[in-house]
Amino acid sequence: MESTKQIKIEIRNRWTGAVVFEYTKEGNTITETVLEAIRRGANLSDADLSDADLRCANLSCANLSDADLCDAKGCYLSCPTEGSFIGWKKASGHIVKLRIPEDARRSSATGHKCRCDKAYVMEIQNMDGTKATEDTVRSDHDQNFVYTVGATVEVPDFDDNRWSECAPGIHFFIDRRAAVEY
Repeated sequence: MESTKQIKIEIRNRWTGAVVFEYTKEGNTITETVLEAIRRGANLSDADLSDADLRCANLSCANLSDADLCDAKGCYLSCPTEGSFIGWKKASGHIVKLRIPEDARRSSATGHKCRCDKAYVMEIQNMDGTKATEDTVRSDHDQNFVYTVGATVEVPDFDDNRWSECAPGIHFFIDRRAAVEY
């Protein structure tokens, strides 16, 4: 399980500077804060989002006074919602190639990082993509969680809340390069 600090983000009225919404959570981002504000029905009509990096959407002059954001579009899962697929994880200075089974519970918040409750360990690679000599590596975030080639790893306390990005689960990326750069 990943451990990050609690981050409080405030959205302020662009005219008065008053706080119109605030949200605190581990690893919080402005995107997650805006999405949480939308989910809770916050009035963002005069919100100052001029410095917000919402997936490169420039909202500095946006008038959201009559916007219906209850069914915000564009918040899709980064990982496939059906079938088995390959995922990539950085652990102990290596890259672990995982096969996420069809019946695995999976999730992603608004970023590229995904989570699942179980995965089959296909291979352990060096950072350059060559096959590693190790057949077992430990998680960087929980030394008791071990990835062994040929074994299925499971997280019994997987959190289904997709908006809780750093919740329990096997964290991985769809793109190998993203795992290397993480």
